[in-house]
Amino acid sequence: MTDTITLEKNDPPGGEPTEAELARARKEHIGRYVAIFVMPFLMVGMMITGYLYAMHAPAPQDMPIAVAGPTQQAYDFARALEDADPDAVDVRIVADDAAARDLVLAREVSGAVSLSDAGTATVYTAGAAGASQSSLVTGLLAPQVLGQGLDLTARDLAPLPENDMAGLGVMFMAQALMLAGYMPLSIMLSNSPELLRFRRIVPLLAGWSVLIGSLVWLVAGPILGVIQGHTATVLGICWLSIFAVGSVQLF
Repeated sequence: MTDTITLEKNDPPGGEPTEAELARARKEHIGRYVAIFVMPFLMVGMMITGYLYAMHAPAPQDMPIAVAGPTQQAYDFARALEDADPDAVDVRIVADDAAARDLVLAREVSGAVSLSDAGTATVYTAGAAGASQSSLVTGLLAPQVLGQGLDLTARDLAPLPENDMAGLGVMFMAQALMLAGYMPLSIMLSNSPELLRFRRIVPLLAGWSVLIGSLVWLVAGPILGVIQGHTATVLGICWLSIFAVGSVQLF
């Protein structure tokens, strides 16, 4: 009798789970479903605020514009340009045509106009600094030039490649680099976190960065012609971008 009672007392507890355990299980279940949708929700929210809001009803705001030419003519043109839309431009008068071109190429100004005694005006832009910026500069300066009865000549000092006149190639190239650094380690964190040992993952990430960075450069450069020249610089940026994005997830 004693042995029987002892065995019954030592039996593992069984039966149905308690109400508290069921409530906790339901909360965990709901939490997992919520977590599945949190990341897509955040990504969609960031895209709406970061892309759509930024591109909604764009308007020039304090765009730096250089004006070169005979002193009085340059001052009159600058005053007329500011009076037309004071919030749109930030006008500066420079010494000569060469100074105006140098400022555009150095991206210290968004555009420039060079006036002459012969009744002509040359508008300088840099398409590689942004196709939309170039269009805005021309749209701001052309009416003033024509309104003063001057002959207009437009010059793009740094044009975009013929294969990418919209200037979108670099943006998509950057997106590819970000995804290359983000996706592999994100998947590994979800499925095989034990593989993320520092000594193992760093050389793998370095090799991955070189491989994919070189592939991105190959497609964007020699194959499509979106990136022209500066091979060593572009490759270095590609490699470092992928490695940096991937490394952040190790901490």
